[in-house]
Amino acid sequence: MTLEQKTAVYSFEAPLMAGAVLAGASEEAIVALGRFGRLVGVAFQLTDDILGVFGDPARTGKSALTDLREGKQTALVAYAGTTGDWPAIAPFVGKADLTQDEAEEARVLLRSCGALQSTDELAIDHARRAVAALDTAAIPAVLRTTLTQLADTSVNRSR
Repeated sequence: MTLEQKTAVYSFEAPLMAGAVLAGASEEAIVALGRFGRLVGVAFQLTDDILGVFGDPARTGKSALTDLREGKQTALVAYAGTTGDWPAIAPFVGKADLTQDEAEEARVLLRSCGALQSTDELAIDHARRAVAALDTAAIPAVLRTTLTQLADTSVNRSR
């Protein structure tokens, strides 16, 4: 399942488009809101994937071990898999009994290979593109402001 089929569609794109349809918005507005929703949803999911490995469990409310233990194929893992550090990272991905120390070692490697930075930059790029999708007269200024704040929050959060 791709990022776009995951959180982006059912949590962002579809609700925004449904709300626009129910409000009697123009086709242009519906399309713009759908594009915004898909892009901001991907930004949100990428950030969620970062928090799933690098987040503070006291703030996120979830373990920072679970994604690694489950071997989730996140953007972090995908990027790391293209680097020379992958052979050192791979043993930690999907290791059901991964320890805190091993997870910390994986985090160090994910940082050093560029996976964390790349995933963060990808999330920020999606949030910027989402905001750009709202650049149409069909989207009222007050809605554009609110959704721009949502896009910012989607990538600048600790939980």
